[in-house]
Amino acid sequence: MNIIYNIAEIDSISKKILDQLPCKVVCLFGPLGAGKTTLVQAILKCLGGLTPATSPTFSVIEEHPLPCSPSPAYHLDCYRIEDPEEGYDLGLEEILTGDHWVFIEWAEHILPLLPKSRAVIHLSVISPDTRQIHLEILPSPA
Repeated sequence: MNIIYNIAEIDSISKKILDQLPCKVVCLFGPLGAGKTTLVQAILKCLGGLTPATSPTFSVIEEHPLPCSPSPAYHLDCYRIEDPEEGYDLGLEEILTGDHWVFIEWAEHILPLLPKSRAVIHLSVISPDTRQIHLEILPSPA
């Protein structure tokens, strides 16, 4: 699925993305400033998140309670992870195999830890207010 959208449409785009997701692990790829954190904020809002999402660049992991789920959603920012082994040390393997929403920015830093079944979102900047999303579901349906 490819979507070009204006930043003002982020809430409706988030709902459209959620409707397409067969899995709860979502990897976000894109350059700095592409809107990865903004998209995660909007998706968490659609899920009824009780706390505002910020970029967990320094903490790596943020936990967000969801009123509709006994388990929280996790927002990971793996930008500072230099080796996938650091992910094991942080307990990411347990987070990634649980039955909860997990949104991962800079997922390319922890590729060996990622489950085979996951959604991949590539964000591109078209203009200051316009973004393009390419959503792919892995493994690809036959």
